[in-house]
Amino acid sequence: MQTHLSTSAQAGKTSPACLTLLLENTSTYMVKAKITYFVNGHTQIQKHFLPGGSTAETDTIAQSATDLEIELDFERGEPQLLQVREPQRAWKNGQALLMLTGVRPGKTGAKWID
Repeated sequence: MQTHLSTSAQAGKTSPACLTLLLENTSTYMVKAKITYFVNGHTQIQKHFLPGGSTAETDTIAQSATDLEIELDFERGEPQLLQVREPQRAWKNGQALLMLTGVRPGKTGAKWID
């Protein structure tokens, strides 16, 4: 089951002027993801709900985005917080893949995939 929640993905359009973050939940946990970043001094927030085995794509992050935070709330597991000061510089070709891991009731994790 794939979950694509970004506005431009729903419209069938992608913008080369935007960065793309793909969250892949390979865990058995249900995960609530909150992505927060700043564009021109304004806070932008996107939220996703990912059941185990699902993915969520955010392809509307402006290239000028800074101070990106990804809060991951694993249901009945340990929360994770990841931070990227300048995603445009950190993500190759403006794209990033974050894999969410863990088997209930064990340890949760999140790791960047190149």
